[in-house]
Amino acid sequence: MSEEKKALGKNLAKSEASRNDLEEKLSDVQLRLLEKDSQIKALEEPLRSHQKALDDAFLEVVRSKAELCSLETKAEAASNMAEAEIAVKALKTESGAGDQDSASNSKAIGRMEKGTHVLGYATSAGWIRVGGEDGDKGWVQWSAVGAR
Repeated sequence: MSEEKKALGKNLAKSEASRNDLEEKLSDVQLRLLEKDSQIKALEEPLRSHQKALDDAFLEVVRSKAELCSLETKAEAASNMAEAEIAVKALKTESGAGDQDSASNSKAIGRMEKGTHVLGYATSAGWIRVGGEDGDKGWVQWSAVGAR
């Protein structure tokens, strides 16, 4: 029986040593797991911050595109309205039509062909500031232009 006790004692000592070894390894693994969890949390915060910045930038791009589309539509509509209001009717200076009093006080510096399309920019005392498709700009009597 004493030999059995000795054998059991040896086995018990080996088992305890093995158990202590396993507990130490388990502690090391748990510590590494905590370190990795900490690293993951540290990386998640900048990731969330970057993702939020990316989402905000995406929304700003969408808003800007929508605003540009809206502005293009408004500008196009304004241009069309101006063209409709102030497309050249015909310069009536050749035929003598129009306001002769205003024309007699003004010096003609150029002529436009009948049917020339222009865009109106401003009005003042019966005159319209217009610009032609060729880039020329000048003042034309209101009576000399008409809607298209």
